[in-house]
Order: sequence, then C-alpha cells, then structure tokens
Amino acid sequence: MRARVEEVLVESSDDRLRAAVVAGGRLVDLLAEPRNRAGRPGNVHLGRVVRVMENLGAAFLDIGLADAVLLDRGKARLAEGQTLLVQIVEPPTGTKGARVSQRIALSGRGVVLLPGGRGITASRRLPRDLAQRLVELVAGFKQADEGLILRTAAADATGDAIAAEIAALRATWSEIAARAERVTAPACLHAEDALVALLRDVAGLAPRRIVFDDRGCLRAARAHAGRVYPELADRLEFADDPLFDRYDVADALAASEEAHVPLKSGGMVTVETTAALTAIDVDVGAGPGPMATNLEAAAEIARQLRLRDVAGLIVVDFVRMGARDESERVLAALRQAVADDRVKLQVLGWTAAGLVELIRPRARGAGVID
Repeated sequence: MRARVEEVLVESSDDRLRAAVVAGGRLVDLLAEPRNRAGRPGNVHLGRVVRVMENLGAAFLDIGLADAVLLDRGKARLAEGQTLLVQIVEPPTGTKGARVSQRIALSGRGVVLLPGGRGITASRRLPRDLAQRLVELVAGFKQADEGLILRTAAADATGDAIAAEIAALRATWSEIAARAERVTAPACLHAEDALVALLRDVAGLAPRRIVFDDRGCLRAARAHAGRVYPELADRLEFADDPLFDRYDVADALAASEEAHVPLKSGGMVTVETTAALTAIDVDVGAGPGPMATNLEAAAEIARQLRLRDVAGLIVVDFVRMGARDESERVLAALRQAVADDRVKLQVLGWTAAGLVELIRPRARGAGVID
C-alpha cells in the first residue's frame, strides 16, 4: 500500500495547475489541470452532425474544437446538420480527435448524476452491505428522469450531504439545458473549473496538508472546500517559497522525462513510448539479482506510470527468472504497486513471450464509478 500522503504542493501558473503528491518523503504522483479546458473529458457541448458513417455505426460532429469528434451512434438515426447534446469522454490525442457520448454524466464528490438515466449504481469498491444501504438511502432523493452513481467517497457522507450534492448537480444540469436552448451549435455548454477538478482528485488522497503558492488560488480553494470538502478546510496553507524545491520534486520531475531510471539497488528501468504502446525494460545491471531487481522495479514502474501519465498499452520486459512462483510474486508486486493509481489499471498478466501487459486508461472520463 502507498504511504500516507503527507503534502500536496499546488503550483499555479497562467496556463495550468500542477499538484505534486508527496508520500513517504518523495514524489509519488503529479496531477495537472490546464486552465484552458477545451477538449477535456466531462465537458458538455452542443454539436452539429457533419458526417454519418452508416457502415461503422458512427458519426462525426463539430463541437467547436479544431477537429471533428467521433460519436458511436448505436441504433440512433442521425442526419447531417442535426444538433446533439454530447459530452467528451476521451480527449483528442495525436492525430485522433476526441470521442463523445450522448450519455451525460455530471460528477460530484460522492455522486454522479445521469440526466435522463435510470436506476442507482454503486461503486464496486464499496463493501456490498454499505453499497446496499447507500442505494436505499439515495432512492428517496432520486427523481424519475435521472440516474445516479454512488462513488467510493459517498461511504463517509451523510444523507444531508448527499442530498445537497444531488441538488447542486441538478442545478448545473438545469443551467446546461437552459444554455443549450439559447446558443447555436457548435458551443461548449459546460467546462469544469481546473481548481474544482484538481480538488476533487486531491480530496480522495486525504493529505495532511495542501500547500498553495498563490493566495488567490488558496482563497478559491478555501471557498470551494468549505462547501464541498469541509474536512480539508484546516489543511489548506500558503507558502511563498518555491514549492517544487521541497522533497526534490523538481529533480524527480526532470528525471521522469528521461528514458533511463536508475534503481537504488543498481538496476535500471528504461521507458520508451511509441504511438502504439509504451515499452518498459528492466535491467539487473549491478543489482543484487533478478528477483530483487524485479520487485524493486515493479514499485518504480508504478510510480513512473503516474508521473509520466502514461496511457494505453504498456509492455514490461522484466529480468528473466527461473521458477514460476517467482514470476507470480513479481506479478503480485506489480498489481499491488499500481493499486493506488488515480486511474484503474488492468494488469493482463504474462504473455507467451515472457512479457507483462498492462492497460492504463488514457483519461478518466466523467461518471467513472470509483
């Protein structure tokens, strides 16, 4: 398990917010939120159909971004020029445009509102008996024309807090729907503030302190936390020293941009990203041996995936081992190391060629059940 998060250091600039997550005296994660929210998952747009691909069951929409976005239209009958309310579920990457969905999901701390949805779903990470109690609790708040998803953060929320959050999400949806009636497609109807998105991720880490280098950002964070995250109110601080000089954060970030990552034992991890996948090689070097090097590498690989925000298919070539039980120990260590990632990785296991495959989602879309 990851060590308790000691500090989150929030660096503010004109174009983005960056939060360095420190645990066990070292940088373990980096969260970044651009202030320009164009193309971000969760944004809601009024789009216009520009091309229907009948043979692929898809359509391309103009939602106001540089490139058209892809919509899986399912069985819906669409026509060019038709306007649709959609939400970005995958951001544009490289030569690929964004992907959107007509299923709108508005995320809160403990609840996700699905306008026009049905039923109540609970996170699989919640214990079954607790999930059942929460479902029964929110059933009294739910309206007929909406669905609800209970996130893991709902476990510690009171009934009043959940009801207030649902009411706030409904108000946001009402504003989106009203604006959709006033504007002409293409138009962005809702883009979450960068600080709000950052605080939602940070709150789930339960840090001892959250330190800001900008007083205006701190004031806004205190105002938002007072409404949504009261337990963080006395943990928000200001410091006028360069935050990323603490815990050698700046050096760790610089190192994460290099291909080669030395291990303390003398081994080496090499990370190379291509358009198709990320390849990671483990070299024993001057290390104590294959098993010890692989176990140390498993922890460092999980850390590097977070710091580099690697996404897509990942293939790891560990140092060759002799016994099957050693391979299973390394795989278990890797699974444990990635368990605390802010996105849910899939560790697919060993391939016939003796490699380990993982999949790390490209971005966390709105409404993810966590």
